[in-house]
Amino acid sequence: MNNNIRNASKAVIIPLKGKIGYSFGEMGSQFSWTLISAYLMVFYSDVVGLTPVIISIIMLVARVGDAVSDPIFGSIAENTRSRYGRFRPWILWASPLLCLFNCLCFLNLNVSMPARIIWCAVTYIFCGMTYTAANISVGCLVNSMTSINTERVKLNAFRGAAGSIAGIMINMITMPIILYFGNGSTSSGKGYFIAAFIFSVVALPCFFICFFSTQEIIGGGVRKEDENEKNRAVKNLTTSFKITFKDRNATFMIFAMLCFLTGIFGRIGIMAYYFIYIMGNAIAIASFGTAMTIGMLVVNLYAPLILNCIDKKWCGVISCFCQAACCVAFFFLGQEHASAMTVAVVGFVYGATNFGGG
Repeated sequence: MNNNIRNASKAVIIPLKGKIGYSFGEMGSQFSWTLISAYLMVFYSDVVGLTPVIISIIMLVARVGDAVSDPIFGSIAENTRSRYGRFRPWILWASPLLCLFNCLCFLNLNVSMPARIIWCAVTYIFCGMTYTAANISVGCLVNSMTSINTERVKLNAFRGAAGSIAGIMINMITMPIILYFGNGSTSSGKGYFIAAFIFSVVALPCFFICFFSTQEIIGGGVRKEDENEKNRAVKNLTTSFKITFKDRNATFMIFAMLCFLTGIFGRIGIMAYYFIYIMGNAIAIASFGTAMTIGMLVVNLYAPLILNCIDKKWCGVISCFCQAACCVAFFFLGQEHASAMTVAVVGFVYGATNFGGG
């Protein structure tokens, strides 16, 4: 009887303003990280003057650090107990630091090259750590807001829509801002820094709206017995990895995700260089990015139908092949210096075939 009462108390219907408020967390994540994911390498090479080898080392060290820190933070957040809950405190504390380091990553100091390398490495690694804390907390928060599965699905749908809207806005204005404040040059540090500052100013209120609009009702209380859970956090995490790698399906899924993300981040990493140096048209990034994000928004309308009609494994395979074909098409478009309209069409198809992630 008591268990039924407790479960019923957690079966909360989230009002519309709560769903919208929660979705602002994803908008904050987009505004605080998209510039880094798409333009930081160009900033490092064209503005700071780092060599490709140094940039690769910085990125490699940061990714290895993420591989270690992400699951550790997940365990820490899961065992956090405060009057705000488990995940909301991290949104409140991490978001200001994330916005700060987002700006510092695009601050080009007038110092020696070794000092620049250290500055770039430190700011990028700390930016990644604070992004992990804020973004993972936003994603996990939905499971602490209600026990009703349909409500969680709706919350994630609002989150996805908000992310797509933010992505469209960011892709439309990023390069124009960089060129405007950089006096028409993609090698001006001022343009990148002002873009980072503007996006950070927008991102911070988005995180705060998410924090104040949500409430955790599952696992959010302060309990004395949770001290033992904290002490077992590392042990439980280690056990989870051992169990995962013993499972054949889980191992193949991890390998598939490594391949999938290599393609995604590979495309992101070379995109700015491609439009600036191959296409010779930096502003075309806005056309491609906007069309791609619209395609990713549209795909939500028919992805459920495809996933219900076709085996999910084959959905992933088909999606990856379609997106790979779009990347091959871009190779040939680069040789012909295609128009912004052609670029936008291929970009839309690239986004519209992104149904494999689910």
